Parts: sequence; C-alpha cells; structure tokens
Amino acid sequence: MVAIKSSEAEQFLANPPPHIFFFLVFGANAGLVSERARALVTGFGVSLQDPFQSTRLSGDDIASDPERLADEAHTIGLFGDKRLIWVSVGAKNITPACEVLFSSHPENCRIVVEAGALKKDAPLRKLAEQQKTAVAVECYPDDASSLLRMVDRETKAAGFDLQGPVGELLVSLMGDDRLAAKAELEKLLLYCHGRSEIGFDDILACIADATVMAMDDAVGAAFSGKIGTLDEILTRSFDTGMDAGTLLGQALRHAIVLHRAKLESETGRSIEQALERTTWGPPQARREMATQAKNWTTGGLSRAIEILAEGVRRTRRDPNLAAPLAARALWSIAQAGRNQRR
Repeated sequence: MVAIKSSEAEQFLANPPPHIFFFLVFGANAGLVSERARALVTGFGVSLQDPFQSTRLSGDDIASDPERLADEAHTIGLFGDKRLIWVSVGAKNITPACEVLFSSHPENCRIVVEAGALKKDAPLRKLAEQQKTAVAVECYPDDASSLLRMVDRETKAAGFDLQGPVGELLVSLMGDDRLAAKAELEKLLLYCHGRSEIGFDDILACIADATVMAMDDAVGAAFSGKIGTLDEILTRSFDTGMDAGTLLGQALRHAIVLHRAKLESETGRSIEQALERTTWGPPQARREMATQAKNWTTGGLSRAIEILAEGVRRTRRDPNLAAPLAARALWSIAQAGRNQRR
C-alpha cells in the first residue's frame, strides 16, 4: 500500500521511485493538486505538444471506453520514446479502466491522474494504494510552513530574499489554497518588479484585502478599549459580509498571544521580546500589541480568552446569531480593555 501524506509529498515527488508509473494526485486543495500534477508531468521529460509522446484524457473519455487508458499506455511511439498520459477525472468513475490497466505493466510510461477530494474508501484511491506500481498523493490545504517554503522558493527565483517577519506576514494573508496563494504572490512580485526588496507596506498594499484589514482594526480596537471605534468598524464590516466566526477566531488568537507574552514578561523577558517570537507584521502593529499587553493584566487576558472561546462556540451552535454574538463578545473585551487602561 503506497499513500503519501500531503506534508511528505514535495520530497517524494522530487525523486519518485522508478518502478512507480501511476500517480493519483487528489485532495481538497485544487491549486495544489494542479501544481503537483504539473510537476510530475513536466518532470517526466516528454513533449506535451507531441501526440506520440503524450496525451491528455478526461474522465468522460475513459468512462465511455474503459479499455482506452490501457491502450494509450501501451502505445509505442515511432522512435520508442517514453509515453505520458495526463488524466483529469472530474466526476467520472475510471476505476474499471484502471483495473484493466494494472493487469499489465506498461513500460516507459507515466500516468498522472488529477482528482478531487477522495475519502479513504473511494474505489479509485483504494485501488491505487493497493498497487505496488502506483501511488496516491494527498493534497490538503497548506499550513503556514508549506506556504513559507513555497514563498521562499518563488521569491528567490524572482531575485528577492523574503524571510522572517515580512514573509510570515505575507503567508498570513494568502489563504490556504495553493492556486490562489500563487496568484497573490505573482501579483506581489509584479508590483515589486525592479525593486531591491519587498517590505511590509508592499504586502499590505498588494495582498491585504479590506476584510482582513477591517478584522485587524476591530480586534485592535477591542483590546485597546476603543468602544466607539469598534462599533463603527463592526457596523460597517458586518454590512459588507465580514464572517463573524472568523473575526472571533482572530480575536481569540490575539488574546492568546498577548497572554503568553504577558506570562513571559513575568519571568524577566520584555513584552517586546516575547511578542517578537510569536507575532509578525509592520512595526506599528507590534508596538500596538506591546502597549495592549502592558495595559492588560494576566488575569484580564485569561478572562478575555474565556469570553472569546465561548463566543466562538456559540456562533458555531447558532450561526444565524453569529454577528450579534461576536459583537457582544468584542464589546465585553473593549469594555474590559478600557478599564485596564485606567
């Protein structure tokens, strides 16, 4: 049984074993599925424009003629070259065609199959995982570390060295879909073309959308005790579709970071040093967080975490009341924040 976890896929696909000829690339992250499939295709060393070397098939092509996949795999080019078959499954069931294929091992052939999210008991996934000459490659949403690697690779290729807090800020704004993240990165690189470096302001101007910035402003206002500013932001943002659950989740993470920094400051480390290890963003944002951490007590932040965690739970239980529940939780934080400053 050969199944490659999403976190192990890049290393595996960089140098796949020579006996593997069938690659099922699947998952909920359509952009990552596309990227990894294309890497397997281009890495095989055949011309995608030469019909004697490569062919593209759809799920419809194979489902309507289950023997076609095996026939294409055993087709020998005029000069005995390698053969590549690139398949986009769609919603079709191609398992019967793959069963025919695996009954005989095609030589000098690579088959790359792109599919969507497949459960563990999905017939195509089970079949691929049971074959010694096949592999099933998971493509699930990126985590921060995998996006950081992608950002580092792409920016270095463009002549930039984007590491540390600047790179972390970029990743925090990109989302977890690889295709969308790469599009955002390409936009940023085009925006900064001809520059010697990429800074915080470039990222905020090019990547951060109004919703992200509004959430940051709302959370900052709440923890700074600015009730009037918070009311204005929430009224405007909920009217334009801000997700209340996401806002509360961001506020909860903010409270946890402040709480950890406050605890570390009690052991002799400065607030600024503690925040430097756990946050990223423009210097002004860090300074505001440091001020908040100094104004709040450890007990007050503990209570804030409880309020926000309960708010997250309640919005999940009753999504129809998510906006007023989120507003009430943040008002409580803002009131507490104003009291902390006194």
